[in-house]
Amino acid sequence: MRSTRKFIGLLAIASILLLSACATAAVQAAPTAADAKAPAATVYDGGQEKPSERSITVQGQGTVSAKPDLVTLSLGVQTTGKTAMEALALNSKQMGRVIHAIQGAGIEEKNIQTSGINLYPVYEDRSLVQPGEQREIVGYRASNSVSVTVHDIDKAGSVLDVAIEAGANQVGGVNFGLSDTDTIITDALIAAVKNAQAKAQTIADTLGVQLGAALVVNEEWIERPQARAYFAESAALDSGGFSSPVQGGTVSVTAHIRVTFAIE
Repeated sequence: MRSTRKFIGLLAIASILLLSACATAAVQAAPTAADAKAPAATVYDGGQEKPSERSITVQGQGTVSAKPDLVTLSLGVQTTGKTAMEALALNSKQMGRVIHAIQGAGIEEKNIQTSGINLYPVYEDRSLVQPGEQREIVGYRASNSVSVTVHDIDKAGSVLDVAIEAGANQVGGVNFGLSDTDTIITDALIAAVKNAQAKAQTIADTLGVQLGAALVVNEEWIERPQARAYFAESAALDSGGFSSPVQGGTVSVTAHIRVTFAIE
């Protein structure tokens, strides 16, 4: 009888412990008020977490064209001599005449800038050398180039003429540009923003949602005026000069942006 009572007592204690453990587990599993208010998702932004937002991200592009108001001419002089000093001396004298002529055509000194000076040896023809023999230096070639900025495109042709007549025997290129690029870049950015807004609105309308404010705007890149150039061989210049008119046409600037809009 005494052992039976002892067994019943132990069984009662075990039941109490089991009920206590179940109650504790139930309390731990129940959501708290703080948990109920937590956002469903978060995004990482600038080192901090914030609630994620429904959004639409689009790319915008805007292009604006304008008539160029300046042109940069690349002109050069190339000379040869038996020695390096002779080639350089001839080149310096000839380039001096070219620069003087350009200034005489109304171009200010500040708009004439040296862009390159080169000196290199001239070797004898390969056909005159036996296999395995080293070619000898037979002279030197010097070249000097200048960039000339002309703020009146109508005068560019005449500047070319006087430079070639004075001894310029290389024309590296003709690049058109704008003296004021800030205005056209601003206009291109405005056009890009409008393009992005139109794209986002089309997407929102198709999805049947309300387009909200812009959340993030990034300037991707700006396509600045591209150089328009032509090249002329010195032989063509020696056989009649360069008298073709210089046509500026138009130059374009394209802005690329990326915009993220909220969805309300």
